[in-house]
Amino acid sequence: MTPRSRPSLVVRLGIAATLVALLAIPPLAGNPFWIGLAAQVLIFGLLALSVDLLMRHTGLFPMCHGAFFALGAYVTAMLEVRADAPSLVAAGAGILAATAAGALFGVSVRTSGVYFILVTLAFGQIVWGATVQWSALTGGDNGIPGVPYPSLGELSIGSIGEMYVLVCGVVILATLAYARLVTSPFGLSLNGIRDSESRMSALGFDTALRKYVAFVISSAFAGLAGVLYAYTNQFVSPASASLLLSVEAALMAILGGAGTLLGPFIGSVVILGIRNLLSGATGWPIVMGLVFIGVVLFAPKGIVGLWRQAFAKGGAR
Repeated sequence: MTPRSRPSLVVRLGIAATLVALLAIPPLAGNPFWIGLAAQVLIFGLLALSVDLLMRHTGLFPMCHGAFFALGAYVTAMLEVRADAPSLVAAGAGILAATAAGALFGVSVRTSGVYFILVTLAFGQIVWGATVQWSALTGGDNGIPGVPYPSLGELSIGSIGEMYVLVCGVVILATLAYARLVTSPFGLSLNGIRDSESRMSALGFDTALRKYVAFVISSAFAGLAGVLYAYTNQFVSPASASLLLSVEAALMAILGGAGTLLGPFIGSVVILGIRNLLSGATGWPIVMGLVFIGVVLFAPKGIVGLWRQAFAKGGAR
């Protein structure tokens, strides 16, 4: 987008006010189902944002972020339900477990292209297999039910409405931290690696180390999303580690607009909307596939890209 077509301060303030109004609608609606769905939109949007850090800013296409999401959720659930640990300890351990897995799986950045996809897919399947087979620890297909809402000292979350407010606050702070990261010198160097790794290496940048650090940071964001999911859903199952979830997270980022802050959340709205509206129909995955094909063919920059294109045309008139 050229400086001439960039939204003015008034437009940006209007967008911000609209977003605040949209976030305020679910609690006002008072329906627990819609409040829970809105919270999940934010949680899966954060997961998609973590994927986008590698996909759009680093040029890597990971297929294992469902594993980091699941590790954050499972560790938090196990500590809350079985060890009665304080929520801050359980949540912190969940994020730490996902980050540690990211540090281990990060060796995959030594590969590229389809090999990177295959290696990360294999890592993700290892975690999914563990959630299914290690039933003594994970509960197997039955998962871990009865995860309580978090308690923060004297402050206890007692309803889905209060949990939604907490999710909003955490996701907003995480998104602001993400925005600062991708506009920092480190984040800009990732864009350079995406465009031409050989040139960045010739300029003296340790490209392998930067990709590894980006991978670990991305896993931490995914783990945070998993922690929020465990508390909001109050149940964790192997589905949270499935390959489908990793694919959906990438699809959310692409559909909404890869490389943008709002894109992954818009994609989350669309994907979860399709899933809930058509969940009773056997062909809903087909509909999702057709939507993805349509976006790739006719709107490769996603929904946000379409909006920007329309805005640029309107400004040029």
